[in-house]
Amino acid sequence: MSPTTRIAQGLFILFFSGVAYSSIVSSDTKNTSTPEQKTSPETTSSFELKPYTANYIFTRKNKKRGTASRILNKISQYKWELIFTSKASTFFFTDNRVEHSIFNWKKQTIQPLFYQYIIKNSFKTKQTEEVFDWTKKTITGHNNKKKWQYKFPPDITDPLNHQILFGKFLSKDKTLKNLPFTVSEKGQGKNRSYKVQASETLTIGTKKYNSIKLIRKRPNRSTIIWLAEELNFIPVKIYQEKDGEEQATLTLSDVKFSTK
Repeated sequence: MSPTTRIAQGLFILFFSGVAYSSIVSSDTKNTSTPEQKTSPETTSSFELKPYTANYIFTRKNKKRGTASRILNKISQYKWELIFTSKASTFFFTDNRVEHSIFNWKKQTIQPLFYQYIIKNSFKTKQTEEVFDWTKKTITGHNNKKKWQYKFPPDITDPLNHQILFGKFLSKDKTLKNLPFTVSEKGQGKNRSYKVQASETLTIGTKKYNSIKLIRKRPNRSTIIWLAEELNFIPVKIYQEKDGEEQATLTLSDVKFSTK
């Protein structure tokens, strides 16, 4: 495999959306009882969403390959959006991606409304969209190749916004061992599970973070995510490996929270 292809594959794998893992997500640990289902809608916790902009550096084998950003905006009283963008290049190959989720956040519960994932690189352009109708309880979606519509369960999340729930559950109980979710993916609700590892102090540059480490394993692949407690549980580092070899690492460079 050429260096260009390996870098492209690393970027594709790193950002752990359901779209990126479409060929292997079904092998995740199956668990129909999620933290969301165990928690009463009236239950309160100390976790609240806070708008922010976080910037990251994308590396492989200690060489910078690109940048990424993660932005959480409050649109209205209950409506929010989470946007993840990445840009990478090596030799004559470029890869640009945008992942966009719009959702309602009310009583500590997520209601997905719209999801979009766009890939533009030297080889292809690809777009996936899903619209969530909470009156009919249906998802209507499409990508370059097909269209779909299906009834969704009440605990449905999308490939991006389910990551927000990391903070909700871990802020209430850091002894949790597993975080399972139902994630919409190309016409199906699929199970996605993360194992919670021990807390640790993570050093990035001159800064130290009290972090909680999550790991998601699939056949011959692993993704490790470090969430910073003092930064409202946003990811400060993501490490992806395949067959025991690093594919990509995403590291926080700076973050700014908004008071809006």
